[in-house]
Amino acid sequence: MPRRTAPGPLDIVLAIPWWVIVLAAIVFALPMLLFPAVLPANRSARLFAEALKDAAPFIAPIFILLAPFAALRQIRRKKLFETCADVESIRGLHWKQFETLVAETLRRVGYKVVEQRRSLTDSGPDLIASGADETLLVRCEHRRSATVGVATVRELKESIAAEGAGDGAIVTSGTFSGEAIAFAAGTSIQLIDGPQLEKLILSLPPHAQAKGETKKLGSV
Repeated sequence: MPRRTAPGPLDIVLAIPWWVIVLAAIVFALPMLLFPAVLPANRSARLFAEALKDAAPFIAPIFILLAPFAALRQIRRKKLFETCADVESIRGLHWKQFETLVAETLRRVGYKVVEQRRSLTDSGPDLIASGADETLLVRCEHRRSATVGVATVRELKESIAAEGAGDGAIVTSGTFSGEAIAFAAGTSIQLIDGPQLEKLILSLPPHAQAKGETKKLGSV
């Protein structure tokens, strides 16, 4: 399964809500109109205001141009989550869409998610999910029929140790082998298979309208 390299600045910007990007453009545009007039007659403050004023005409349009792309990205993620409500539809995804679905699910559960971009030879996590009291290194294994074996669990355990993280999770659209389940039982790694992922997705709005506290990944 092909893997990408490393997340770039553009990926980070496009992950920001579109309205935040627009707000950033406004913040950069304001100095051009207001700051020089309202700042006190302090030389350092006025020099800073003038620098912002000179930069604003160049920086603000960049944010404005990026906002529609961020909005489109977020709309696609929302649609993907809403249309994948059962195991069969999840298994029919492309592997990249599966990673996006897992990331979006974790965000809706309440985690802050940073998407990683592994290379072909990298066995590290695809996602880093941070909650109120835990950080998970997450591997996404898209399997239409094959099971996830113990080697994948061992690789993630090594990544957790190498990065000094506490916990991990492997999310698959398929199933786990008995050996993988037995090995994970002695570690801090959670295993979420296709049926469990379906259950988690169906428990979240808009599939389920009930409101409640943020769920834990391991509660599915």
